[in-house]
Amino acid sequence: MSFALSPLVIAFFSAVALLLLLEHRRANLGGRWTVAFVVSMIGYGIVRSWAVRALSESRLGGMPYRLASRHATIFGAPLQEIGGWIAAVALASYCADRLLRRARQSTDAFRTALVAAVLLATVCLAVETAAVLGGWWTWSLSHSESGLLRFPWIALVDWGFVAFDFVLPFELWRRKAPLMVRLGSLLVFPLHLLGHAFAAPWPASLPFSGFDLVHIGIPAGVAACAWCAPVDGGWPARSAEKLRALPVLAVACIVGTTSAQLWLAGEAREIWTILPLSAVAVAVYRFRDEPPRMITERSPRGGAILFCALMAAGLLLRLPPALRAQRFESALTSGIAALSAGQAAQADASFEHALRLRPGHPAALWLLGWSELRQGRRDRARLHLEESLAAEPTSVETVRLLAVLDLQDGRPLEAAAALVQPRRMHPELRDLAYLEWRATRNPGRDDRIPPALLDGASVEQLAAMAALATSLQDERTRAACRERMTAPAPVR
Repeated sequence: MSFALSPLVIAFFSAVALLLLLEHRRANLGGRWTVAFVVSMIGYGIVRSWAVRALSESRLGGMPYRLASRHATIFGAPLQEIGGWIAAVALASYCADRLLRRARQSTDAFRTALVAAVLLATVCLAVETAAVLGGWWTWSLSHSESGLLRFPWIALVDWGFVAFDFVLPFELWRRKAPLMVRLGSLLVFPLHLLGHAFAAPWPASLPFSGFDLVHIGIPAGVAACAWCAPVDGGWPARSAEKLRALPVLAVACIVGTTSAQLWLAGEAREIWTILPLSAVAVAVYRFRDEPPRMITERSPRGGAILFCALMAAGLLLRLPPALRAQRFESALTSGIAALSAGQAAQADASFEHALRLRPGHPAALWLLGWSELRQGRRDRARLHLEESLAAEPTSVETVRLLAVLDLQDGRPLEAAAALVQPRRMHPELRDLAYLEWRATRNPGRDDRIPPALLDGASVEQLAAMAALATSLQDERTRAACRERMTAPAPVR
């Protein structure tokens, strides 16, 4: 049996870690730049939250993750999320500076951002694992629940990219770099978002998407700039650093909270996820004597060559999975077109081909299950739908089909269990609310759909519920939905 830490306990230790890191930053960089850091991070967190929501709703139909408790917001962005970003970025940027000094490297803004990106991934590994297992938030993106990572791998990338989106421009402005360099760094975040907006290959004949080009090009560009960046100091030298124990105490708060959650969740084997962050904290704290840096002057031409080499290497490594993804999307598109045209056998062949390209992919599995369900092959449909649900427990499409199948087969308890996570993620979906009511109602006594499910529902929502009611032979609900759809709009 697993348990979750109280939200108050999580909030307390998160706040302690945040305050420790901000006090350390104030003591070493000054109050003015600490306030500027906090205000800038709040602005970045709000804009990032808006952008992620807009992109996700247009491409995925909803947020890729949802917080379990969202009591306070700032202009629609969860306060819990913004506070977490401030703490993570403050910790990563400081530790990046110390690790670079330990390696006798320049601590210019570009190198700092590159190392901070890796360090943010270590924070992500510890926090996301505990958060998913403890139910702090839930991911709607498909991911294995028993693999090495207990959350979508893309989270590591997106946490790391915060270093390029925010740490890089903030450090360049703080250090008063040339104006054009500072202005150019402000374009990294919009460019990153643009890559997410163009996730499909463009042009269609090429396998690479804007997502690929941005996630390879931005790190390559930062590395190229780091190659020829002038020697620049970020934080005070170790001998002049004040309150240097505070970041370690902050890491102790993070590691302690995540470890406690793993233990309470009965997932002690996942304790390895805190080790990279712990190792970073130990390495930073034990760094005492600052060795002389080995810096040589490098030409911009070398940086351009490095950028081209890294870009070419990244695209070359990305090419095989990109080609496979292109063939996969083509197979899904062909299968959906065949299914719409009533060519069931051809649709099945296309979906099975997609599964050979990406075994266990939840979208291909539920589409194959849908095709089989339409052909009356209920046992095979159930097999593929359950496999899809295991891979992506919050998939609305899979849960909708499987719940209908369970209810038709007289398995309301199984339908109700499958609906728990999707209902938590999408409380606004009336069709899922209707299926939940059907699965938990008392037959013979609760035969009329609750008015709350009908009140305020749009025509599309009513039509969706009517279609489900028809498949479940629920004539009363179908008639109630049709009546609401045809009723004249109230006069205001």
